Amino acid sequence: MSIADQQALRVESDEQHLEDKGVSTYTGDVVVTQGNLVVKGNTVTITRTADGSADVITSVGNLAYLEYRVRAGSPEKIKCWGSTVQYQAQKNLCIVTDDAEAKVVDTDGKTHEGQKIVVNLLSLIATTGDVSGPDGPQPHIHSK
Repeated sequence: MSIADQQALRVESDEQHLEDKGVSTYTGDVVVTQGNLVVKGNTVTITRTADGSADVITSVGNLAYLEYRVRAGSPEKIKCWGSTVQYQAQKNLCIVTDDAEAKVVDTDGKTHEGQKIVVNLLSLIATTGDVSGPDGPQPHIHSK
């Protein structure tokens, strides 16, 4: 189950391009909200499942941004930004990539940096690493 299930998906943008097969692209100053989740960027693509719920939300821009409030009404947030931020709803993952430096600030205020960061939004564990490394990302684990 997705962290954003049962919540309405709202999109604000300068332009929208609705495509077949469950894919929509929004451009301009894009803001997507769904429950405790906020995604911002210059270009946001939303892929939907067969039942119409959001499956993957990908934000590209300078800077692409995702914010997830851990609990409704709580000030605790996970903040992610880079050149690309992808939210995978079915896996409850946020994947942040940047050629220079992706950044995630967790609920304790700890900063995770690297070319690729994967955050599990349920367990609040971040794994950071170099996208182009020969052995793949090197884990840097933080658990609340």
